[in-house]
Amino acid sequence: MRKSMQAAMMLIVSSAAPALAATGTQAKESMGLAAYLFLGFLALVVVTQLVPAVCLLAGMAKGLISPQPKASRTR
Repeated sequence: MRKSMQAAMMLIVSSAAPALAATGTQAKESMGLAAYLFLGFLALVVVTQLVPAVCLLAGMAKGLISPQPKASRTR
């Protein structure tokens, strides 16, 4: 049991060593113009979907709050 635990710990430590050594060695890359345009398009889609949803929610709230008209009996 002890040997298997030691072997597992060695595997974990040895697999993490290259990741620890690679920090800060590469230049940071920023997103390009296409990525910003795509994110802007997604934000536009979300906003245009929110407008009808808010209108529907307001209409439902108004329907719940307003008094119900009495039904007229005609014979």
